[in-house]
Amino acid sequence: MGNFQYLKVRLFLLLLSGFMGVTLAQAQETLRGTILDAASGEPLIGASVLIEGTTEGTVTDFDGSFELKTRKEFPLILLVSYIGFEEEKYEVKEPSTKLSFELNTSSITLVTSEIKGQRISEKQRAAPLTV
Repeated sequence: MGNFQYLKVRLFLLLLSGFMGVTLAQAQETLRGTILDAASGEPLIGASVLIEGTTEGTVTDFDGSFELKTRKEFPLILLVSYIGFEEEKYEVKEPSTKLSFELNTSSITLVTSEIKGQRISEKQRAAPLTV
């Protein structure tokens, strides 16, 4: 029975070391950076940062800073977007660099619309009026 206990302990330690090796091999990397308005240099609050082809992403805080943890291999393509600004793609080759992105404003031309209004309804127009 003593030999069986010894084998169980060895098997447990072997499995434990295997799991730890897998965990260490898939270490998380952290990307940090800021997103600014290219024209004014102001931070963009709530801008989206997304890794292309995945659902991994984050948004910037009150000073335009973001932190994104990923297990994906480098280089990565980051999609950076914000309402009223052009979406940009940036390639990140290594996680150790402090990232800084500047977005340019986007303009959209809308079709001209004409609004007509009347103070008198169609029913009142059809009826004879006395002044």
